[in-house]
Amino acid sequence: MEEFHEIVFPSREELMAQLPDYQRETLIPILLESKDDPIEAIDKWLNSEPVTVAQFGGAGETRNFAHAIKEELRKFLCGDKAYKKERDALLKQGSSAQALTVASLTMAIAPVVGVAAPIVATVIVLLILSFGKITVGAWCAINK
Repeated sequence: MEEFHEIVFPSREELMAQLPDYQRETLIPILLESKDDPIEAIDKWLNSEPVTVAQFGGAGETRNFAHAIKEELRKFLCGDKAYKKERDALLKQGSSAQALTVASLTMAIAPVVGVAAPIVATVIVLLILSFGKITVGAWCAINK
């Protein structure tokens, strides 16, 4: 069975395809405006017009959840025992795990940070895009 530190995430197109059309249509211009920098796009998207974020289940709050989501994503991907059950379930999926990655991460992290799943999913996609071509192991080492 693969370990999480060996996983290289899917391409940008495959990741973006995991978001519903309405999320992609809102996110793509923000990503382009951010000069293709996913981290900058997270901040712009989460702090965008309340109507924009509200359509994803947000309450029009301006609180930036990026740090909390990134910390929980780090725990999930880097082996924190809090997410062992969820990691094991995802790894059992084998090659089909890529299709379940964003959904699985979102379902595990959203309740912990108390943010609507569509908001968490979008931030997760952007964070994974920020990995570039590095492996999860390298990302974990950088984000200790």
